[in-house]
Amino acid sequence: MAGKQDKKALSIRIWAGPSQHWDPTTHFWYEGKNAKYFRLCDDVEWKGESLIANKATAPSPYVPCRACKELYANDMVIGEQLLNPHDSVVYSPLNGGYTIETEGTLMTTVNIAPRISIATFARFYEATGPQKVTIVRDARTFQIDPDGYKKRDFYWDFRNTLRKTHWQTGDITTFEVALEPLISRQKEAGKREHYQTLGRAYIDYWTKRGAEYFDVQRTSSDIDLAGLTVHVFPEVGMRYHGDNLAVRMWLNAQHSTRPFRQVTHYLTEQAKQLGWKSDWQSGLWDVRREELLPVPPIPKDFALALEAQAVAFQRLWERISKVEE
Repeated sequence: MAGKQDKKALSIRIWAGPSQHWDPTTHFWYEGKNAKYFRLCDDVEWKGESLIANKATAPSPYVPCRACKELYANDMVIGEQLLNPHDSVVYSPLNGGYTIETEGTLMTTVNIAPRISIATFARFYEATGPQKVTIVRDARTFQIDPDGYKKRDFYWDFRNTLRKTHWQTGDITTFEVALEPLISRQKEAGKREHYQTLGRAYIDYWTKRGAEYFDVQRTSSDIDLAGLTVHVFPEVGMRYHGDNLAVRMWLNAQHSTRPFRQVTHYLTEQAKQLGWKSDWQSGLWDVRREELLPVPPIPKDFALALEAQAVAFQRLWERISKVEE
């Protein structure tokens, strides 16, 4: 009980309010000394009148401060939970966002921008119509319940076995030994056939080239696309013929589409500028066809097209969040 009282005494009340004058950004603010208020993200002092959220301070359009949101979310999820929202700010851990209420009326719902994998975004980019909704819903499911999502990921056991054998030891024979048990524990005949084909193709491609493994597992970068965070990372490091290839794997039976390859290549090239080794070459490895796919042509204004798709992803995320709350 004493611990809870101490924690409560240390809690910091925060409010949501926009900046003044020309800046439409809404920040979280906390009360400091002498009844003064400061921005959570950078400690700039509030210069306006009453900070308590009301119709006068209700932001429209709503332009949330990403830094304030991240500080608040981190405190709620992995921190000491010291930030104590005013009644006008309500956190919802289910959808990873918070709502702001004004005089008892729901003003708007804002979700913390999701962080998704490069594969998820590439699939969203190439998808049409209802397929986009399914991809966003799956991404939310993964964020809310990652362990439960594994059951729906057809290739999760295959990747996980590679991660614990070849990628952990650098020795391809460890995966060779683990392949038959991996295939045997799959309950569906079709899945066993897919894993058999992929496993043999993976081993053949590696051994025929006398490739050496190098570790890329801790290499990743986050790319910001109009507020959407896309997590870009290679899966396996492959060294042969003097080249160091940091590649992602394509495991599906159908061929990858050009739009998928364009997104993957473009974002990976952007990520490489954020700390990857200078001699690493990126690529997409079609495992079952034993082929490193050629670099696709990138159309003009491709960056603008990606940003438009990122905005669409976030809008769908918000709509689905409201429906499923």
